[in-house]
Parts: sequence; C-alpha cells; structure tokens
Amino acid sequence: MFQEHYPPLVVAYLVALAGWLLASRLLPRVWPNEPVDSPGLPWREFGIALLGAIGDLVMGQMWSRGIRLPEQGGLGPVLGSIKQILIFAPMVLVPVIRR
Repeated sequence: MFQEHYPPLVVAYLVALAGWLLASRLLPRVWPNEPVDSPGLPWREFGIALLGAIGDLVMGQMWSRGIRLPEQGGLGPVLGSIKQILIFAPMVLVPVIRR
C-alpha cells in the first residue's frame, strides 16, 4: 500500500489536529472555557503521568529490541496501526486512570 508509513501518519496527525481545532471552536460544550479544578493530590497525579511515560518508553524499547508485530503481507498496515496503538496506550490510559 504505502512504501513508508510516515507520510500517511503525518497526514493523520494533521487531520486529528484540524478536527480538534474545529471541535473546540464549533462545540464550546466539549471544551468549555471555565477554569479547571486543580488536582487534589498533585504527587499522585505526577506519579500516574510518570508511569504512563515510563510505559511508553518500555513499549518503545521492546519494539527496538525486536519484540514487535510483523508488518509484512496483506495485514501489514493493520498490524502497523495496532503497533502504534500499543506503543502509545500507556499515555492514553493516564486520563482513564485519573478519571
């Protein structure tokens, strides 16, 4: 399909950024302009964010050491997408853990 996955990845990030920008401008209830409450336990919040960042680094190190999904064949693009999701899953889980 694509010889390199970087051009479509950059396009996907730009589309996501444009979607966020449009949603923030057109849907004020999604991102209200009200001040956000400060966290009750800042060290706990920092620890959760730090665990997410460490999880990302661990996933990246696993990939660089050869523990990865194969990206050849017909399912290569799908497995490449799943790989990206797995690499960034720890940081995506930070807001879920924080509630």
